[in-house]
Amino acid sequence: MEDIGFYFKKINDLMVTRVNPQMKKNGLTFSQVELLMYLLDKNGEPVSPKELEQHFHLSHPTITGTLQRMERKGLLRCEINPTDRRSRRIILLNKAYEMQKDITDQKQKLDRGFAAHMEEGQLEQLRRLLIIVYDVLLQDTQKIN
Repeated sequence: MEDIGFYFKKINDLMVTRVNPQMKKNGLTFSQVELLMYLLDKNGEPVSPKELEQHFHLSHPTITGTLQRMERKGLLRCEINPTDRRSRRIILLNKAYEMQKDITDQKQKLDRGFAAHMEEGQLEQLRRLLIIVYDVLLQDTQKIN
């Protein structure tokens, strides 16, 4: 019997494989879609690259590179924060908002695919369990670092 980590890796790989071709028409990768969804969920509220680093637990160079690629695609703009000139903030552009419906539809289609094979309440139970696993792994990782 494979360990739980094996299934997490395989599930992630399959989700990336499934979503990437659908998002390719928008010129986006799975990682960029995740960032874009987070920014869209903020409803125009300013977000700093540092906030993205903390939320996604990614390094500064990874976030910076991803944001630069998204900026070149015309999805967002990074600018100096007028209230704190030491920091930057991310502003979404119209092109990002134009993609919102397509991205949301793809996300909902993926979720419906899961739900179609589960009994009532199982998807929410799975979500709660995954959050617990994530939180435990995050705490353990923070202890190591």
